[in-house]
Amino acid sequence: MKTKKIFLFLSICLLFVLACEDDKVEPLNDIPEVVTEIPEYSYGTKAIISGSVIDTGGSAIILRGFFFGLSQDPGINDSTIICGTGTGVFSAELSGLTHSKTYYLRSFASNTQGTAFGKTRQFATLGLNIPCPDTPEISDIDGNTYNTILVGDQCWMKENLKTSRYKNGIEINIDKNRKIPTPEGTYAYYDNDSLLWQSYGVLYDWPAVANENGLCPNGWHVPSNDEWKILSDFLGIASDIGGSLKSEITVPHAHPRWDIPNIGADNATGFSAYPGGYKLDTNTFLMLGQRAYWWSSTPVDSNLAWARILTTDSKALIRTTEGYKEYAYSIRCLRDEDGF
Repeated sequence: MKTKKIFLFLSICLLFVLACEDDKVEPLNDIPEVVTEIPEYSYGTKAIISGSVIDTGGSAIILRGFFFGLSQDPGINDSTIICGTGTGVFSAELSGLTHSKTYYLRSFASNTQGTAFGKTRQFATLGLNIPCPDTPEISDIDGNTYNTILVGDQCWMKENLKTSRYKNGIEINIDKNRKIPTPEGTYAYYDNDSLLWQSYGVLYDWPAVANENGLCPNGWHVPSNDEWKILSDFLGIASDIGGSLKSEITVPHAHPRWDIPNIGADNATGFSAYPGGYKLDTNTFLMLGQRAYWWSSTPVDSNLAWARILTTDSKALIRTTEGYKEYAYSIRCLRDEDGF
């Protein structure tokens, strides 16, 4: 009987020990779990990246972000973006990248136990200053030939329009100092100097833009205000993108050229904008070498239309509603969407 009691006591003790082992308190905290998402898109010198903290590891996320660079295993020796704290999705817009390069990206998240890393992803920035696919150049009805440039998904002429005829062959009236726009539209050479059109293109009033005969070659059109905005949005902040559109040339007394200071100009896009100035309804010409004005096809009201401006003393692409329809501005043609 005594032996049985001892055996029962030892059995209870063993069960108690095993129960204590099962109930042993393990540390609750571990490093987080973080995912590097495939970059949403990249272009030119910019990219959108994102990651997600899917498990905190049992303690608060005190830091999260990205390492990125040209090395295949990005870390603390590469560029770093900090995206605050907390769980869930975090993202960032990268800028100042080099076009036509392959970049590598890795997300990270830290808690008090350590730092976790997501999978390394790669993305390529698109090239800039390249001709449009299958359309490196285009000719107008007069036989003038224009190079093209691809900016995002848009195919633009690389030069200002020069035609003296609508695309169906009908002559455009040359401006004779009309103070009221004619319904059919007119064009002018800056300072009435026919030699300048080769460098800066022709200046057109807005009725010529709106003429149903069409200014641009077949398959091309005068861009709308929204299409100009697509260009601007693609490149970044409007106050900072003008330099990527402007030619760098400032050679004194040469044509075409920008007057100094030509702030921010690097022509990174290859758009090669030159300042062709504009013409008032009084036959006065202004701002050659200092400003470029382009029409959109979008009217504001019976007197005004949307336009875009670049200036030598700014790196902004300026959107304006003060495009007076009787004034004459330059035209940049845009390829129709079904041209791709």
